[in-house]
Amino acid sequence: ELWRCIERYVKRYINIYYKSTADLDDEIIDYWNHVNNGVNYGLPELTLNNLVEHITDTIWWCTGGHEMVGSIVEYLVHPDGLMPKVCKGKTIADVQTYAQSLIIIALTGIRQPPLMDNWEHLFEEKAIDVVRTFQKELKELSNDIVSRDEDRKISYRVMDPQILESSVSI
Repeated sequence: ELWRCIERYVKRYINIYYKSTADLDDEIIDYWNHVNNGVNYGLPELTLNNLVEHITDTIWWCTGGHEMVGSIVEYLVHPDGLMPKVCKGKTIADVQTYAQSLIIIALTGIRQPPLMDNWEHLFEEKAIDVVRTFQKELKELSNDIVSRDEDRKISYRVMDPQILESSVSI
């Protein structure tokens, strides 16, 4: 449900600027080629629909997906846990790697910007209604999730937009 909500937002937003695949500008094409070739992501042919799906997927993974599977603390808090760097002949993180891992854990524990917030200052005037509609739909989804949760013995609100953060680069 969250993914579909994000997809509707992305479609509306993209449609403000591009009406067809032929309208896609050089920056979008360069981005697609970089992700596909430079990062080796394996994207399909660049079409308007594929662009919408890719951006939707990216937003979902930086919000709901990250909330659901993003915790790595248990793997990194001990030096012989999961080393984020492969070192030949080593089974334990070196001091630098261990310190960097702890810094990442500390920084990601800081509250990030909430998904449900006033983001209007970041958008051109012609996109404001799309942003407002997205926030309204997120609120409706949150209300629905909270309502369904009332009848459950165990609460499950991982995908509730009200608690989701927007992952940002640290």
